[in-house]
Amino acid sequence: MDESAFDLAANRPFLDSPTKKKWNWRKALRLPQTRVVEEEEDVEEGIPLCITYRSDDLLFANASLYDGEEYKVNDDFVVEIEEQRGLTAVDFQHAVLQEREQDIREINHSMRYMNEIQRDLATVVNQQEEGILQIRDTTLETMHQTAGALSHLISLQQRMATVRKNRRFSFWVAGVGVTATAGLYWMMSLGENEDGSPQH
Repeated sequence: MDESAFDLAANRPFLDSPTKKKWNWRKALRLPQTRVVEEEEDVEEGIPLCITYRSDDLLFANASLYDGEEYKVNDDFVVEIEEQRGLTAVDFQHAVLQEREQDIREINHSMRYMNEIQRDLATVVNQQEEGILQIRDTTLETMHQTAGALSHLISLQQRMATVRKNRRFSFWVAGVGVTATAGLYWMMSLGENEDGSPQH
């Protein structure tokens, strides 16, 4: 897990050289809240090669042996102590700014991702709108064609009805004419009989 900006600020080295003190190792262990967090030993000799101390008052304290030097753990064992630097107000503000910058970067990344999703959705909606418009145009065209065909059919039916009506009138006129002709002929026949003309 990555260290936070506060951890990095707390562990940054001094701007100048840190204060170092050489203490007896027993004295180092008597510091408040001091504990041994790491100890490397020579497997054969059992001699500590490096002891790291951790305390609320210390950043770290390392005791290292030089190669070839025989050294036993006794009261003369010397450790080098580097004092811990606390988190100052400037460090705190710097850490806050770093975390805010990180939050802003994450927000910008999320906004870019949301914009990409929005563009994809807009593309899909535009495609659907184009499809809906095409369907609407096709429906309107079909309605116009249907209305035109229906109007033509109604006009044709009206013409056919007019033709049938004219035919019936023609048949009636012809019937009347035939009847009138027959009646006239009959009346003419009766007139000849009254005059004494020979009847056929």
